[in-house]
Amino acid sequence: MQVREGTGDGRSVPLRISFVGLKSLGWVALAHNNLAPLLVLHRDHLEQRVVFKRARRYSEIERVDVGRTDTDNLEIAYVGSPLTFACKLKSQQDLAGVLEFLASKGVSLGDGAKQRLSGAQRP
Repeated sequence: MQVREGTGDGRSVPLRISFVGLKSLGWVALAHNNLAPLLVLHRDHLEQRVVFKRARRYSEIERVDVGRTDTDNLEIAYVGSPLTFACKLKSQQDLAGVLEFLASKGVSLGDGAKQRLSGAQRP
């Protein structure tokens, strides 16, 4: 997936579902959205929606990781927040592109995200 830097509209990442959860209980979802989930990557921020649409600067991201359930889930934790944003992408091929883009913005990657980028297979 290639994110176009010059567009004001950003790059929409096709999602199956999005979740809001707790950092302390990564496997518990407080809310989910499978009707109109949203993740849009912009030059200096991202937009996400589970219940409400919200813009977040990349500098607010504490860590991005990849968790495994039935598919790989993108998990974003924010500095100073007990909540996380997680999502299942429609195409797992887009996951590496999203991770590369976020890493290029200086976002810290967790072990699962690093493994996914290196091509290592996870159990």
